[in-house]
Amino acid sequence: MRVPQENPSRQLLSEVIARIGNPQWDILLVGDGSGSGWAGAAGWAATIVDNRQNQARRFFYGACDCGSVNLAETMPYLQALTWYDTHHGREQLRSLGFLRVHILTDSQTIATWGNRAMSPTGDLPRKMLAFYAAMR
Repeated sequence: MRVPQENPSRQLLSEVIARIGNPQWDILLVGDGSGSGWAGAAGWAATIVDNRQNQARRFFYGACDCGSVNLAETMPYLQALTWYDTHHGREQLRSLGFLRVHILTDSQTIATWGNRAMSPTGDLPRKMLAFYAAMR
């Protein structure tokens, strides 16, 4: 007899959520970016998982002909959140009043700036000011 196994994608998601402490969440964003400086190209990719839409997923990616590391590390989340707001987020936010969004990044700078920008009393980082103002 064959024992049904959990979908590998759902299993990985369960393991990730468990690893970060089983927080309550509406949106999970996992992304990364790479840039070599304003004289070279930059690229990024992200996956957004919507827990309110039966864990529906959407993949994003992009590139530009010049961009800093911090621009590339910010873009996956900006692109995904902008798409989400246009397609589902605005209505979710209206009905719930807030959304619990968790972002997984390997960039200490992005994590620090993002936490500061999302804090009601935190100042917005001067670098990338427009991006963090948009996220707030």
